[in-house]
Amino acid sequence: MSTRQLVQSYSNQARIATQSDKVYKDECVYTFDTAESPDGLFVCLASFIAVGKQSLATHFEKTNSHLYLHIKTLRHELPSVEEPEKKITKLAIGVEGGFDLAEKKYSYDTQHSLFIYPQGLELPLDQSFSNPDSTEQVTASIRSIIKAESASLKQELDQAWDGDIRCISKHSNNLLQLPDPAQISPDPRTWKCEVCGMNSNLWLNLTDGKIFCGRRQLDGSGGNNHAIEHYEATKYPLSVKLGTISAKGADVYSYDEDDMVEDTNLAVHLCHFGINMSKMEKTEKTMAELEIDLNQKVGEWDRIQESGSKLEPVYGPGFTGMKNLGNSCYVNSVVQVLFTIPDFVNKYFTKYEQYKKCTQRDPSGDLNFQLSRLGHGLLSGRYADQTQAIRPVVFKNLVGKGHTEFSTKKQQDACEYLIYLIDQIERSLRKDSVDPTNPSDCFKFQLEDRIECMQTHMVSYKRRDEYCLSLPLAKDKAVNRKQVEECEAKKLEMQKQGLKLEPAEMVRPEIRLEDCLDLFTQNEVIGDFYSSAARCKGEAKKSTKIATFPDYLVMQARRFDLAPDWTPIKLDVALQVADQLDLESYRAKGIQNGELELPENDGQEPECELNEATVSQLMDMGFSVEGSKRAVFNTKGENSSEAAVNWAVMHMEDADFNAPFSLPSRRPSKKAKIFDDESVNSLISFGFSRAQAVRALEETNGSLERAADWLFNHPDVEMEVSESSSENTRLRDGHGKYELVALISHMGSNANVGHYVAHIKKENQWVIFNDEKVAKSENPPKDLAYLYFYKRV
Repeated sequence: MSTRQLVQSYSNQARIATQSDKVYKDECVYTFDTAESPDGLFVCLASFIAVGKQSLATHFEKTNSHLYLHIKTLRHELPSVEEPEKKITKLAIGVEGGFDLAEKKYSYDTQHSLFIYPQGLELPLDQSFSNPDSTEQVTASIRSIIKAESASLKQELDQAWDGDIRCISKHSNNLLQLPDPAQISPDPRTWKCEVCGMNSNLWLNLTDGKIFCGRRQLDGSGGNNHAIEHYEATKYPLSVKLGTISAKGADVYSYDEDDMVEDTNLAVHLCHFGINMSKMEKTEKTMAELEIDLNQKVGEWDRIQESGSKLEPVYGPGFTGMKNLGNSCYVNSVVQVLFTIPDFVNKYFTKYEQYKKCTQRDPSGDLNFQLSRLGHGLLSGRYADQTQAIRPVVFKNLVGKGHTEFSTKKQQDACEYLIYLIDQIERSLRKDSVDPTNPSDCFKFQLEDRIECMQTHMVSYKRRDEYCLSLPLAKDKAVNRKQVEECEAKKLEMQKQGLKLEPAEMVRPEIRLEDCLDLFTQNEVIGDFYSSAARCKGEAKKSTKIATFPDYLVMQARRFDLAPDWTPIKLDVALQVADQLDLESYRAKGIQNGELELPENDGQEPECELNEATVSQLMDMGFSVEGSKRAVFNTKGENSSEAAVNWAVMHMEDADFNAPFSLPSRRPSKKAKIFDDESVNSLISFGFSRAQAVRALEETNGSLERAADWLFNHPDVEMEVSESSSENTRLRDGHGKYELVALISHMGSNANVGHYVAHIKKENQWVIFNDEKVAKSENPPKDLAYLYFYKRV
């Protein structure tokens, strides 16, 4: 059979890609091979799925596809050109004026050919993507694939993350401006705050023309908050930063919208006060420039990235970098740590071939396989040389799908992502036909809450599962408190003189980890506690200790907080942590001799009432009425407006935050129904837990058929599991002695901006994983980390 006859015999497999088809042509769906890999990439003309050469046999077994577009790209490094170091002017990654992800420049040469499997025949394609031995159908299929937009590009969020892009203010077209205002002098030397006389960081209110100083910055610089105080008194929403005005624009802040914004009529609004925007010159740094300066000056960036050291790169299995997709450093840092832990390595990496064989034809939606693929990419060594790093596009998109935050291009909280990823892994176990074990069990432990009713002194002990020990920072226990106070006094004195303390002179508070643990476990007062013994509300004392110790203990240093004006900030403190920890003194003891246990709730607790004053306070701050109710309800035990605001800020992006809220009804407790084992086991055979099976049967009055249907229609329901069932939870309790093995550190002024880096201890050598850069670490920033990973010794 001639080559043309062979192609013709397979021509019916070649499809023409339409706009509705997903065309994967950037990366192998089974590995991280790309067109730049040594063997290139093979795109199936039938399924439009790209595979690497090593995965051709697997794909052929699943599809029986014979025809492939072979794409091979050669990369040529361009000669480096000496250029002056560019100043960073935008809080952005991968855009002009922002941080540059690529240090070297390249040119590319791409070759296309028709590949026939399993015969191994390769037919080169000309510039019109045809070959004399091809057919019209095959040529049309190839052209449609080359023309089609890549499916990963459709899914992938724009790699250029720009923290400087601003939304148009809703006040731009209808801003109130008071008549006959005082005209503003063009001489900056005459500008000063109308309250404190400050002559820098000044903001002009675009409604009444008043000039006030701005907010205080993290390092003590900035202003005295008089501009925002003026807004709170008048509700005039827009202010422009004097000194940033030029023909190109200016910094405009909307207090009502609580963000930097674009005023499309700024020139008109400024003209109202006699300011000719086209003739103004910039004399002060913009807010983005100030934040970049602050991020770099406070010492985090250099310390955490070890910028002052000449670090030795390392390559090989387990030392593979990960490309930054413009906002994925939080993903990269978490994943790098997870794939140093045996539970994740043994499940996903060692069983890669099994997951590869069992996955569906399009594995982009299979989380179990994507984790296995990720483990293979990081640990096989196949992508661990200095020119390669894997791009976790499919994995990131799959995990974030449907989540209001993780599906966006915004920076995220690495701790929140870790907990969310663990939840997604646990949900995927029922679909895991290769290995049903839960790798997250290595993190799982229990906390024990002890509540003592102050009216009867009877007690209640409750246990709850956790994956992360979240520690408050004992700011009042700084071991260098005297030096910190002296630094603060000096800073205030210099501000009075219009001067600013140099970053090198700043003193960072140093806090002991033990003091944070003591703060976490100490008693706190609950003011609105319903006592089932006294049958009325009163005060109670609550304390928390560690009931079980996991194989790997994750500790979060709560560095992210809220300023007095409710803006997100990061606590700039140094945490003194030891490489070796003994936490046995924090172990929970359970009920003690002589203690009397509070009776079970008899259902007589009065209906829950919301504090209307706190609800109104949150609404005045801009939260919706439903979100305000939800925040007050979820913090009712703390009876604090501050706690309610903190909860609202942490959950304002939740999908149901603004959904209609109604108070849960109080129903008398009822005895658990007993169902026959056959019904329960039938539901368990579908992959559900015993607790889920029992809950479903309760909801459907014991109907097995309806219970199964109920479970499949309520996959995300929070199961109410009795305390007895919690005894069967997968806990690996052991002694509380640990060794520090990994850190995840954050650089930036709050959780919504900045950059994450991981440091991991491998074979007694600390290694820094900074996206695609992997190197031996000389001085891991243990005192500045956000997440600490301890391994039981």
